[in-house]
Amino acid sequence: MPIQYLHQPHYGFVGGVHSLKPQFEMRGSNIYATNFNQIMQKNMPVYEVRGSQIFSTIHHLDGPSSHPLYTIKGQNIHTTIHNSNHDAVLPAFELKSHL
Repeated sequence: MPIQYLHQPHYGFVGGVHSLKPQFEMRGSNIYATNFNQIMQKNMPVYEVRGSQIFSTIHHLDGPSSHPLYTIKGQNIHTTIHNSNHDAVLPAFELKSHL
């Protein structure tokens, strides 16, 4: 399965710094922080994809989640009500096959 990159879909968001560089990369059913992500642990899967739902793992800063934090809808990744940054309208990330 090819690597897919998780890009932020828009400039600026409350409480953080936006980057045109991908923050995460999805390889198979695992999502890893990229070198452009200054917060998350590198080289360990911080999220796990189960179907169209994304859960945090033990390598995530907040530990593993028992409920999905994100859901994949086409090429967009949206937060769920279990995510503290939940937005019912705007996607949190866009999936792209390139940096």
